[in-house]
Amino acid sequence: MRADVIVIGAGISGLACAHELLKRGLKVLILEAQSRVGGRILTWRDSGLQTPFELGAEFIHGAPSATLKSFETFGLSFYDACDNHLFYQDGKLQNLDDFWERLQKITGHLQEKPGKDRSVLDFLESQKRISLQDRQAFQAFVEGFHAGDLHLMSEAGLAKSEQTQETSLNGSQMFRISGGYDQLFQGFVHSLPPDENILRLQTLVKKITWRSGHVRIEAQTNTGIPLPAFLAKAVVVTVPLGVLKAPKAAKAAIEWDPFPKELQNALEGMRMGEVQRFIFHFRNRFWEELSEKPIGFLHAGPDKYFPTWWTVMPMRAPLLTAWQGGPKATEMSLWSEEERVKTALMTLSEITGRSITYLSEQLQGWMTHNWSRDPFFLGAYSYITVGGAKAVQRLTRPFEDTLYFAGEATAPDRHRGTVHGALDSGLKAAQKILQLGFSHSETPRSRTTE
Repeated sequence: MRADVIVIGAGISGLACAHELLKRGLKVLILEAQSRVGGRILTWRDSGLQTPFELGAEFIHGAPSATLKSFETFGLSFYDACDNHLFYQDGKLQNLDDFWERLQKITGHLQEKPGKDRSVLDFLESQKRISLQDRQAFQAFVEGFHAGDLHLMSEAGLAKSEQTQETSLNGSQMFRISGGYDQLFQGFVHSLPPDENILRLQTLVKKITWRSGHVRIEAQTNTGIPLPAFLAKAVVVTVPLGVLKAPKAAKAAIEWDPFPKELQNALEGMRMGEVQRFIFHFRNRFWEELSEKPIGFLHAGPDKYFPTWWTVMPMRAPLLTAWQGGPKATEMSLWSEEERVKTALMTLSEITGRSITYLSEQLQGWMTHNWSRDPFFLGAYSYITVGGAKAVQRLTRPFEDTLYFAGEATAPDRHRGTVHGALDSGLKAAQKILQLGFSHSETPRSRTTE
């Protein structure tokens, strides 16, 4: 089975990359280990609710140009998410109208004296003038938004991500896609030529043998049946960082021949963040009684399990999402689902003043996906560890114009860990391949980019 380019992974990065290459007439194969596409976009629909809900990516942050262009291409619409925050402090919920401004005052001190990198925890402990409330809000934000462990996360990496935020659209920070996030990747899937068998699901890549201008991929079905070898001139690897760092015995681990030079250093500079997330369906929207203003988010301190909750406002649906990132998410990844639900409801009971009995009577059901235990992901999304900022940049450059990496882990700074970062990285990988003058009838010239 031959192609000009093989793309490994049918998440948004792989689909965007393949879409761009196909437009230019290249023969492309997409190999996806799962029986579905979309990667860490996982939209769920319930026949009892008109509102779709997200078990993976949900928000669009800022105004990413590549994502907005894709919306135009596929005729997608989006709407502003409610950005009103309430913080549980001293036994009551308090309005935080200046939530982002208060966080930015802290992040503005990151890397004030550029030098040797240190952990975000060491940075936070050096900030003696920060109030307890702001310290807790900052810690909960970093653990939740970046899914990172403050003991391991790089101050320099966090500083770069916070300093390069893309301009917001009409003053709004966050958006949701109308009809569900899966509308985005379905746009790419529907654009694939229907008669060329480009997308191969349940195709688990086991080994990549590569030399300059030549790639051989050995794969099998998810039930272990070997498949004929796949051959190409180049390969774009878009699997999650958790899979790239997986031990050899892991289900989705990939064997390399040869192991790409400098890849190990790049991988050691990053870590896969972990997240636990539940969407709870209640009988009514009792939380609306807590504030005169529409509620977007509820926050507890980082000492709580599931310290962050959000609604689907401006839509009024009886859904609440519970979110935990960082070390507590790692801890809970080994708990039973029932234990995690019970723990989440305990936090919700405390911050809303509703009894566990009341919440249990109101609860209609819940949905979750344990990304940490999913063998095709092994975590949520990536972050930079202490001293790793420069090493990670290596993944943005091809190896001998043959081996390319894309995905959220390869995205720069603020875009790392996001759908738009993954999408943009796939487009950039395609552009680099096209710059070599690839065509279906030609073999690309070889040049080393070390």
